[in-house]
Amino acid sequence: HRTDAEVLAVLGADAPPPSLRERIVDVDDSTSAETTRTRPMNQPRRRAPVAVRRALVGLLPLAAFLAVSSLSSLLPGRTSSFESRRLSREAPPAAVPRVLLKRLANLGSPPSADDIPVFWHVLKSGGTTVHDLSAVCLGLSVASEVGALEGHGDEKTLAVVEVNEGQRHVNVDTTVLPGIVRAGELGLGSSGLADVVFTPLLIDTAEHVFDRKHRGMMFALIRHPVYRVISQFYYLSRATWEPTYNPLYANMTVQEWAQTPYVESNWMVRSLVGKMEAPLTKDDIEAAKYILRKKCLVGLLDEMDESVMRFRKYFGFGTQGAGSRDQAECVRNMTIGEGGKGSNHNTYSSAIEPGDDTWKTLKRKNNADMHLYQYAKVLFEEQRSLVEGKLNVVGAVKSQQ
Repeated sequence: HRTDAEVLAVLGADAPPPSLRERIVDVDDSTSAETTRTRPMNQPRRRAPVAVRRALVGLLPLAAFLAVSSLSSLLPGRTSSFESRRLSREAPPAAVPRVLLKRLANLGSPPSADDIPVFWHVLKSGGTTVHDLSAVCLGLSVASEVGALEGHGDEKTLAVVEVNEGQRHVNVDTTVLPGIVRAGELGLGSSGLADVVFTPLLIDTAEHVFDRKHRGMMFALIRHPVYRVISQFYYLSRATWEPTYNPLYANMTVQEWAQTPYVESNWMVRSLVGKMEAPLTKDDIEAAKYILRKKCLVGLLDEMDESVMRFRKYFGFGTQGAGSRDQAECVRNMTIGEGGKGSNHNTYSSAIEPGDDTWKTLKRKNNADMHLYQYAKVLFEEQRSLVEGKLNVVGAVKSQQ
């Protein structure tokens, strides 16, 4: 074996042998096989034009920014600034009622002292408990139906009345359309008398009570739709005092009732998009999701304690002051037994089990609400970071009035 120097001495410096040519190895991505080619040593390497190299170098900061943004968006409970800006510019689906876009504050937006928390009361989902603890434990001035009792609903001016041993309620009824119209005519939204409004009729309340200066700040408790409609059935089979009481239910089994046209169908989606009778579409479901995502602090009945804690933190309900510890104890006592499939003060849901024919029938009749419920569970996790570290955000603003 001759050395390279010896070979050059024999052949001459101007004729390098093949053994001295540079060996270049490429990898074929499709086969992963190695192939070779040769290039004479005295031939210069090809380089990209200067303009191309400068352009590539200029793109490096952008590539780094996009990589960091993508990584941040994958972290639990985190949304990149780029993604936040995209969501803020997100065009609402056409099915979203315009009045909700204009008269409900965006979740997480800078709070205004003129905005009012409004609880969207999905029936048989724990809303009555939230109502009662607001009045009893937290001492809030509540606008619901209670303040209109004992003739107060006929009064010509707004006032806060004391009922049920000192509870404070505004003399309106925000649970039915005529009462909502009256509350709007009397100026409930701008009066400053209500600390929180409770209503199942969100669109009507936004239209008649709120305006662009005095917006509603939406929050709600969401329950599994099948358990909710079963609870509604048993409640209305014995609640003779309710306007919606149906004596036919008293002699029906839940299995029989599930086959009738009386079954509530997709009430949540229908209520949010204002489409109570016509067939729902995928666009309606997407519109309802948009409303929850952009406007609503979501609570879950299955996570009652956590949900109430978030409501109190975000809105500043009884989180400060000398009586805050007693209020917290009152809230804990009032929410005992809430959450889970047997909650809302009945255990009737055990009459059927997931997967049986009646369950499938009720689930099919509430398919749109099932989609919304599953999405609400996703939002509940995503909103965890919105509340953490933001104790009394809204309450702090209102205290400066």
